[in-house]
Amino acid sequence: MMGARPLEARMSSWALAFVAALSTSQVAPFTSNQETYWVHALAATANGAVLHGDWLVRALDPVPLFTLLAAPLVAVGCWAMWLVNAALGAVLLVAMAQIASAASERAKVPVLAWVAFFGLIWAAFPGAFRGSCFDGVAEQRAYCEYLQPSNAGVLLIAGVWFALDGRSMAAVLVSAAAAWIHPTYALSAVIFTLGVLVADLRAAQPRALLTALVGLLATAPPAWASACRFAPTSQAVAFRAAQLLTAERMPHHALLSSWGHRPETLLKVALVSLAIASSTGRTRRLLVTWLAAVLLFTGLVVLARRPQFLLLFPWRSSVWLVPVAAALLWGRAARIFPRQSWAWLLACLPALSIACCYRLARGHSSPGPDQDPGVHLAGTIGRSERERWSLLIPVDWEAVRMNAPASVYVDFKSHPYKDSEVLAWWERVARARAVFPKDAELDCRAVDTVLRTDPSVGFVLAPRATGLAHCAALLAARSDDQATLYRIRGRTSMD
Repeated sequence: MMGARPLEARMSSWALAFVAALSTSQVAPFTSNQETYWVHALAATANGAVLHGDWLVRALDPVPLFTLLAAPLVAVGCWAMWLVNAALGAVLLVAMAQIASAASERAKVPVLAWVAFFGLIWAAFPGAFRGSCFDGVAEQRAYCEYLQPSNAGVLLIAGVWFALDGRSMAAVLVSAAAAWIHPTYALSAVIFTLGVLVADLRAAQPRALLTALVGLLATAPPAWASACRFAPTSQAVAFRAAQLLTAERMPHHALLSSWGHRPETLLKVALVSLAIASSTGRTRRLLVTWLAAVLLFTGLVVLARRPQFLLLFPWRSSVWLVPVAAALLWGRAARIFPRQSWAWLLACLPALSIACCYRLARGHSSPGPDQDPGVHLAGTIGRSERERWSLLIPVDWEAVRMNAPASVYVDFKSHPYKDSEVLAWWERVARARAVFPKDAELDCRAVDTVLRTDPSVGFVLAPRATGLAHCAALLAARSDDQATLYRIRGRTSMD
């Protein structure tokens, strides 16, 4: 399906894709889901000693292989994370370009031209793809500007490239690698392997069953390990924990009622359906099987009415189906132009250069997570004190833990996955919210409750407007424009 390209053309395509991805990747850690998934990696480094008392570090690590791979990046510096994430972005762009180039057929649009085209839209108009072509449904995506385990979804897009090219064994192994890095991709890898099996059987491939078996066996270890590590403590505890995660922490990801009716969801389903309608042969068989499997598993988990099943996220397969469908449709669209009329795509190169330079300059000049509330004050606490004590913070100040860095009592964004630990996390969230209520008067008894239940809390970080100064247990230590740092009388000092 995809003919061999000269070495120079392949190198040019990869270099261009890397530069485009480099311009959109985030340089400064840490933000968003990184606070959940990088905490174990940071704790494994010398600088992470200040996190050894953090309760989340003592929780079960949901992504142990990612932690093993990420710890050296943290030790080297944020620029190493930036380069690795840009490399993953380059894989995404090249895979989409390869798929679009093959789909263009008669127009014979080269991969380099498609990389320039996709890279320009991505760098200059990120919102254009975020709502339609690059992201899946339920606010899930295969690639984010910041490095996190879910970016392993890029490997599934590369797997589709191999599968459309007839390289089935490589395809299923690459898809399984995504599950090793982030076990939540295990079901996606199974769905992917099922599609490859159906397509190979229809094509009478002699190794179809062997390929599928290898793919399933390659996916089994991370899926089995995750199932064992996070086995239910009891049915009641597992149900309550899953209910909290789906209804309170991530309804935008887990509940069909939260995302199924949105216009962008319908657009993405239409993209995949249109790609199926315009495809033939092996491509159509793969897409039909994948979409049918996603819809089947989605229907089953919704009908089961068990929050534990919703956390399987069968619709997460959309993070690779939607970009693939978009690439195929762009490739089909190129057929309406005369043969070899791809110069207009290469004309994107100057605009891409300008967009990349602008994005790079803006990325380096924009405020990083260390400018978030509380981060600076937490960083002023002496290292020996941070290694000994944790901080009580508002639950939406998740940047403090990783960017100070400092152990924190709890935050809402960062949570464990073991059911019993999820319940403990939610209890901590309730206590912390009582200290910093939004629509009620402050009650110093809430502070006393936290101090009584967790003797490791040595400091409190609060917004400037929060009137905690009258609480007998607290003594104001420092302030800045955003926050006030209190120490606990009789527990801590400032060095």
